[in-house]
Amino acid sequence: MVGKLLRQLWQPVSSVKKIGHYFRIIPTHQKLTSLRPLAYVFFAYALTFPELSLISLINILVITLIVGTSYFLNDYYDHLLRKEDNFSQKMLRDGHSVTTFLYFWLVVSILSSLVFSLGLIKNHPQSVLLITLLSTGLLLAFTYSWPPLRLKDRLVGPMVFPLAATILFLEAWALHQEINTTALVFSFIILIFQSYLEILHQIEDAQQMNERVRIKQDTARTAGIIMLTVGGLLTVSLGIIRGEWMFLLGTIFWWIRLIVFTKTPDITIPLLRSRIWSPLLSVYEFLIYAIFGFISKI
Repeated sequence: MVGKLLRQLWQPVSSVKKIGHYFRIIPTHQKLTSLRPLAYVFFAYALTFPELSLISLINILVITLIVGTSYFLNDYYDHLLRKEDNFSQKMLRDGHSVTTFLYFWLVVSILSSLVFSLGLIKNHPQSVLLITLLSTGLLLAFTYSWPPLRLKDRLVGPMVFPLAATILFLEAWALHQEINTTALVFSFIILIFQSYLEILHQIEDAQQMNERVRIKQDTARTAGIIMLTVGGLLTVSLGIIRGEWMFLLGTIFWWIRLIVFTKTPDITIPLLRSRIWSPLLSVYEFLIYAIFGFISKI
């Protein structure tokens, strides 16, 4: 029985590259890489401390495992329920035991989070807050696509990933500092930015027959413009009130997003959305914040 289980676990893998495809670290079928959400973790690290510690590295590994498994879970059930063409579909078609492999990594992810949480209880003063944030992030990541909840098909679907990304940021921040006004300000900016990215996701889904459309394209367009306007007004207000040039500089990128978004046809959004340095995303703003935060800590 043990030998059969080991064969079922090994059969879908057979190479490191395949593991990268399962966890969407290496994207296929024009899918976005699962490494993107980790940017918020490194962003928080850059704003709270200048060097990596052992607990920081373990935290990154645990979150990488959770995020990668959630993408694997999403692709698996998107194929199973919607017949979407993705890497899990390819492996199932070739006769691999993907289901056993998936549930093995689900168990590993949950156990890793549990062990890390137990370590936090013993060694970290903000353990309760950190465990709450980590557990909430894990639940949102897994129930986003995992039946029977499958939040992505419900009304709250478009807000799940923005909330999860914000929680990841706050968890990474709380690992090294108490959550203060600066952390809350940045978390709100991330929530707005990630909500805008989810609008792009909805516009892309509206063009695919196997995706359930939760927001009509014209509604998504209006919502995107509102998100970008609010983001721009928020950052310029922060720049004026707090007298910090980086927020004033950040405002420029919100207006770049707004201009590019209003002029980009729906049909070209999927291509531009997959390019991390596209003006449609203008992630340069967060890079500037991270560099500014890192330098100020040295």
